[in-house]
Amino acid sequence: MRVIQNTDNPTRQQVLIAGKTANRAFHATSVQAASEGRALASVLFAAKKQADAAQPEPKVLAAPAKTTSIWQTLNDAKVVFASIILSWLPIKSIRAGLEQTHLYTPIKGASPDKLVSSEIKARLTDEYFTSADGTRLNGWFVKADPEAAREKGPRPVVLFAHGRACNLNDCESVIELFTKNGFDIFVFDYRGYGNSDGKPSEEGLYQDLEAASRFLTRRYGVESRNQLAVGSSLGGGVLANVAQRIPFKAVAITASFTSMDDAIAQRINRFSPGLRRFLAKDAAISKFNSLESIQRCLSPVFIAGAVNDDATPLWMSKALHQAAPSHLPKGFLALTGCEHHEVYEKAPEQLMAGLESFLSELESKRPLQPVG
Repeated sequence: MRVIQNTDNPTRQQVLIAGKTANRAFHATSVQAASEGRALASVLFAAKKQADAAQPEPKVLAAPAKTTSIWQTLNDAKVVFASIILSWLPIKSIRAGLEQTHLYTPIKGASPDKLVSSEIKARLTDEYFTSADGTRLNGWFVKADPEAAREKGPRPVVLFAHGRACNLNDCESVIELFTKNGFDIFVFDYRGYGNSDGKPSEEGLYQDLEAASRFLTRRYGVESRNQLAVGSSLGGGVLANVAQRIPFKAVAITASFTSMDDAIAQRINRFSPGLRRFLAKDAAISKFNSLESIQRCLSPVFIAGAVNDDATPLWMSKALHQAAPSHLPKGFLALTGCEHHEVYEKAPEQLMAGLESFLSELESKRPLQPVG
């Protein structure tokens, strides 16, 4: 089920009023507006839950009461103001240029020396490869923990696509989780991130993930059928698109969205739902329409969402799972005790237990192909 965009056509005066309203909220922190927004959003999500009542619900723990910090309110206000103004800019090239800094948040300067774990450093190979358009990209290939590898036996190699506001150094918890469970892993930075060249764009990110998969095959002899592709947050949107063209061993998407427009609308909901009527119908140039792409996925799909996630709520993960092809194996997991950016830090055991169960069932039907 998707967030429905308002199709009213606001006047220029209404748009200006909306911008001034959001700007005042930014400077005054508008805690009251944020509180009202969360209350109204709760009503919307309750309605969604009722509409999904016919679907079997996973048993999850009740989410604890949450509070919104002043900094969260400030950040939401800034995003709301920028989203509304950007959505109404008439010149697409200007919107696209501003979107590179608004939607994507490239973090530069990744280095293995910044990693905390000396064991991970010792098993890491710093790699460079090129995307289809010649953009030079950086990635790390990390071997599994030797004891875990012996205990677990042959496993697919993890290909990981990270979120929008990080780089390779922020993937340490992901690397640790998979390598200690016997997986080799290849993590990479999109164009414009870390030490990778270029500037981020929707099509560019798709090309980068495809290039990373080809690099695993060319450099390490790991065919796509032996790759477990994992995408988190923005990476889930990238992966959903690429999985239409590359047949992976399996696709795992964690804490991700149904589309970029839905994610922007959710951000505004979290701040103040009343401002959504001022948002243009097509808020983002970069669409990342995962709900549409996942329907054509070539691989088994595992979706995990966090119960306490108010950036990409659980209903988005449920919608992705429901939209995935029914003729292929698919699994769903609701994670408790973590928020959007905390899945790999606060719920790694839950995630791995669910993923291991899914892979075990899959393995009995589709064994690993020999390498080499």
